[in-house]
Amino acid sequence: MPSVSKPPRWHQANVVLLRGESKELWQFAVNGQLNLLHHQKFSGLEPLPEGKVKKSWQALWQKKVNIAWLPVESVYLRALQLPSSDPSEIRSMIELQLEKISPIPLARAIWTASPIGPMVNNLQSVVAVILPRETVETFLGSLEKEGYQTDRLELPLLDQLLATKFQSDGIWFYADKSNPSRALSVWWFQGMLRHISLHAIVPGDETQGQLRDALTQIAWTGEVDGWLGPSPKWRLVAEPETAAAWEPVLKPLTESPIEIIPPVEEAPLAALTARRVVEARQAADLLPAEYGVRYRQQFVDQFWMRGLGAVIGLYLLGLLIYFAAVGALWFRDYRVERQYTPISGAYTNALRMSERVSVLEEQSRLKFAALECWKLAAELLPKEMTLTSMILSKGSRLTLFGVVPELDSGKVYDYNIALSKSSINGQPIVADSPKLGNTHADGSGVMIRPWDFSCRIGKGEGE
Repeated sequence: MPSVSKPPRWHQANVVLLRGESKELWQFAVNGQLNLLHHQKFSGLEPLPEGKVKKSWQALWQKKVNIAWLPVESVYLRALQLPSSDPSEIRSMIELQLEKISPIPLARAIWTASPIGPMVNNLQSVVAVILPRETVETFLGSLEKEGYQTDRLELPLLDQLLATKFQSDGIWFYADKSNPSRALSVWWFQGMLRHISLHAIVPGDETQGQLRDALTQIAWTGEVDGWLGPSPKWRLVAEPETAAAWEPVLKPLTESPIEIIPPVEEAPLAALTARRVVEARQAADLLPAEYGVRYRQQFVDQFWMRGLGAVIGLYLLGLLIYFAAVGALWFRDYRVERQYTPISGAYTNALRMSERVSVLEEQSRLKFAALECWKLAAELLPKEMTLTSMILSKGSRLTLFGVVPELDSGKVYDYNIALSKSSINGQPIVADSPKLGNTHADGSGVMIRPWDFSCRIGKGEGE
């Protein structure tokens, strides 16, 4: 069994009527029932409100259907009786006999069909609508100039017919005050639609005789086919002013009085059309398929282009913010640099002076350290020993050189021990083992031995 696609859930429905130089718009909210949101009439130069008829990105989840009422000019109506009420089967049956009932070549025709009334004796009354493709394309072109992309093309006459309760046989004559040159006759007998036709007659003109002849010919055809009974009842569906103009024209065609029935006003009629479209009942869409595909593609392209434009805009905005932040940081750095440029020379000179002071302080410290070492070494030196030289390296390594008589060589070790037990400026002295050289005679013939050892001022590693 083939799957049946669910109709879309509409959020809003627009109905537009173009009448000569004027336009009219009805906007309905769809929320279980139809509520009229907006109704406005426009002059010929005044455009339709873009915010109400144009589809924006919100239409992705709040679907909007744009309906246009097609004028009845150049429309051909045919009444058929078919053995089915299924719309798909009705369309297939009409396609088989379309060449027979169409007054224009099929290559240049657009058609649709709508069931009307209940089935009687297993037959369904159907109204077939046929019109030239050029008429539809011209009408759609005028709507596109208004910025109105149509989703459905409908005939208000069909909804006027569907709103009529055909409870008894007779002839129904529809006269529209907005288009007095057009009138519709509907022949309803034995519970079925037998004939329907449009008449282009102006009341009060000499062409009224042509209308009488056309209606008389239809009546003769009905009598020959056996569906028209004697003295059919006439009903005129028109407003009081229009009925007053048409009643004298129809009066000579019947002996019985003509019943005047008020038509459905345009606002309720627009609501009927919108309800039939949103509920997907009795589809009578006259919009060519290629136009629907093109409008949908334009909407998708517009959506993607706007999305791409938004992404590019955000990207450019991000770049602008980035460059603005970089510029602000650069300006801050430049301002700070300008503030410190005048004092940069003084700062450099201060650094140099600080380094010089540090060098001088170090030199002074080393000098005082050397003096302290010389003083300590002289105070602890035994009188038998002679100190010939002293070297202070990096302020922490003291090396002593001297000579001692060979007989007093043991004094060197005593001297080494005495230094190890001493300190300089609170820093302990760690003396290495002394070294004694070879014995030799000095200038006076006394035998002496050279000696040397090193001392570390301060604690050594591991201490």
